[in-house]
Amino acid sequence: METLKVCKTTNIHALAGAIASNLRINDEVLISVIGANCLYQATKAIILARKFLQSDENPSDIILFPKYASQKVASDKYEDQRMITSISLHLKKCEFKEENKLETSNVSNIKNEEN
Repeated sequence: METLKVCKTTNIHALAGAIASNLRINDEVLISVIGANCLYQATKAIILARKFLQSDENPSDIILFPKYASQKVASDKYEDQRMITSISLHLKKCEFKEENKLETSNVSNIKNEEN
């Protein structure tokens, strides 16, 4: 399963394309985020990815399984790597249901912002 790492400057349109592509091929993808800004970028990208998947010839949708995870990161303050808590967003492709269809007018207003 592919793991996509998101930072606060991640281009949400590129991330949404990567999410949709991975879900079309592998039926699941994992997104790793650390911090509120990163989570916000990932959330916007997931919304766009849903739009992409729902516009396919055989439409599908996304199920999200969020969880806390521990991750080792290097730091300038510490000699060794340290463990931090991150959020893992496990996405799976699922059957599309018409009642869950996105309103495209709302989705088109999503911008690639850093805040």
